Amino acid sequence: MALLPDELPEGWATSSLGETITINYGKGLKKEIRRQGIVPVYGSNGKVGEHDQSLTNGPSIILGRKGSVGEVHYSPEPCWPIDTTYFISDFGPFEAGYLTNLLKQLNLSQKDTSTAIPGLNRNDVYSISVPVPPLAEQKRIVAKVEELFARINAAREHLNRIPSILKRFRQSVLAAACSGKLTEDWRGSTADYTNDELPDCWKLMSVEDLLPKGGIFDGPFGSNLKTSDYTDSGVRVIRLENIAHLKFIEEKRSYVSEEKYRSLVKHTVGEGDIIFGSFIDGDIRVCLLPKLNTKAIAKADCFCLRPYDDLVDRQYLVLQLASHFSRNALMENIHGATRPRINTKQLRKLNIRLCPRKEQQEIVKRVKLLMGFADKIENRFNLSLSSVDQINQSILQKSFQGELVPLESEMAIQERRDYEPADVLLARIKAEREAAEPKKKTRKAGRKKKKEPIKKEVEQTATPLKAVEQAETEKPAPKKKPSRKEYIFNTDEVMRLFRTSCRGTGEISEDDMLREVARQLDYQRLTKGIKQELKGHLKTAVRRNIIERNGSILRAATPRFNDYEDDFLRNTLKSVMRKGYEYDRNEVTKAMATYLGFSTVTQSIRTRMKSIYNSGIRRGMIGSKGQVVWRKK
Repeated sequence: MALLPDELPEGWATSSLGETITINYGKGLKKEIRRQGIVPVYGSNGKVGEHDQSLTNGPSIILGRKGSVGEVHYSPEPCWPIDTTYFISDFGPFEAGYLTNLLKQLNLSQKDTSTAIPGLNRNDVYSISVPVPPLAEQKRIVAKVEELFARINAAREHLNRIPSILKRFRQSVLAAACSGKLTEDWRGSTADYTNDELPDCWKLMSVEDLLPKGGIFDGPFGSNLKTSDYTDSGVRVIRLENIAHLKFIEEKRSYVSEEKYRSLVKHTVGEGDIIFGSFIDGDIRVCLLPKLNTKAIAKADCFCLRPYDDLVDRQYLVLQLASHFSRNALMENIHGATRPRINTKQLRKLNIRLCPRKEQQEIVKRVKLLMGFADKIENRFNLSLSSVDQINQSILQKSFQGELVPLESEMAIQERRDYEPADVLLARIKAEREAAEPKKKTRKAGRKKKKEPIKKEVEQTATPLKAVEQAETEKPAPKKKPSRKEYIFNTDEVMRLFRTSCRGTGEISEDDMLREVARQLDYQRLTKGIKQELKGHLKTAVRRNIIERNGSILRAATPRFNDYEDDFLRNTLKSVMRKGYEYDRNEVTKAMATYLGFSTVTQSIRTRMKSIYNSGIRRGMIGSKGQVVWRKK
């Protein structure tokens, strides 16, 4: 939906989001390391828990970065957005409620252009131009939207009661029909009887007594009909998903070939057959099969019944089979722990309340009339609910067109006062930010700073406490002629991105993995230079057992720290501890986790590393004194 009006109202301005707000990355906070508290923790789909510490300092807007991409949530208090989100805590020229509504209206989920792992690139958000009203007008817009939404929500709550009312109405109609109360006036009876009693001229008959020989059968079981037998067209297969309570679901279609049908012809069903679902896990699923445009067979667990037509009206029998009388009786005979079901033998023994043929037809006629009345109300309900949702969109659209509340420029004229137009507001916010930024230090002319060689991979990630012997002298890095364009990425950050990008994805192609990591590094395209640089880091991730490679297919090698072998972790210590230096144990543990792509040090990592330190000490590889450790060899 376009947010920019064709003609800006007086006092309004436009600006890209990149010029007005800063979108920050959330930070990982696994469930097992959260501490009891009252600070809300937000994921991409909303609040996911609580913690005793906040990442933001005040109200924040949270955007879904991965998972529920583009979802927008507002926290009126300090919170902790996790690493599947972005967050905005400085609203710039916007009132918080206005910016929240605006971001929701942008349909940010459509900005997901990834092919393998859904994700939102903040550069795509930054590039969007939006309308900016004067700040005072924004506040009035938010107040008006909240007022109108409150009324709409109240209307929606009233509407949402209708489905449950209709369900109770249909249940009452069915119960009255199957007990005989629906046709009391038709019989001329005024007798007062309970649901367990039968009206005059009614009797109980088993389903078996209503069926001729072969009048009930089940669909093919097991290998007689496999998933691989299904085709795009041919002979229709009636499955459990097609059977609802008193309703046939036409939309879900499956087929088998004519050749396969010839081996299953004894399971053929047609118009007017009663189809009964064997699973008794709620309302009984039974319906009358309508006319189909192809031949059809019933699948396993879909019983077909063909009663004597002179004994019972088929539509009447469907009503009795769907009633609570039948359900209660069948529930006593169900089998199966996870999905309770019955078989054809148990269905045969079910007793049905049978009335004279003419009364059966009268019951069917009245039920159709009453159920049709309920269907009409349901259709009107669905239309009303759709209209309510459209009203929401219309209100928001008007709010961004300057049509919802009086313009600030007009109110200023009427009240004979000045006001701050949006362009002045934007300039003021920009000036305030520039003034708040620290000034860059300038070097005196004639003095050149010595250029340090850039290391692409830092082998020492733990911070030494002090040197205990002279460090080995290192040869200066050879001078390298700079290429046309170099991409220097932080190795630890890239390792973390490789680990998080393959988490829960199963197998993924190398190109998709590199493209996703590039996106998370805020590069919109995987250029040749970026790809070459990331491929070097990918080799490092493979060496560190973060990624497992099978040709061009990648997958997570060690999803958890405890998946690593002891020998591998002991050898990895040599990469984070230089010989001749003392280290704090906690610093080394943190360095190990970072080196292997983990964003936080969990209790399980600490416990595992304690075991690695102890085994390294026993092998004479590590020296230790209290919390201080050093590498011996």
